[in-house]
Amino acid sequence: MNDSECAFGCRFLSRCPDEDEAALTLRALVDVNECKFLAPDVPLFHAICADLFPGVVAHPPAHVALRGAILRQCAASGLQPTPYFLCKARPAAPLTSLARRMWLSRR
Repeated sequence: MNDSECAFGCRFLSRCPDEDEAALTLRALVDVNECKFLAPDVPLFHAICADLFPGVVAHPPAHVALRGAILRQCAASGLQPTPYFLCKARPAAPLTSLARRMWLSRR
């Protein structure tokens, strides 16, 4: 685990003290790393996580307010909110609280 995964996991543990530690660790790994993969590699990443944490189910947080804000911004910017885009955009918010800086690129 790298520093951002540890910080993410500690934050989950402090917010959900009754939840299983393995599930919180898995959720931290997925939330921090999933956005780094290309679309074809995401299923492989999930399969590797399932092999590392057999039988552990990490329930993702709802992110209702964040999802609404992303959808509004997509509409305002003329972007199509595809499932892949939403998957990539969701982890950006919590990562900004962990990372010192973030590079955004527009192609």
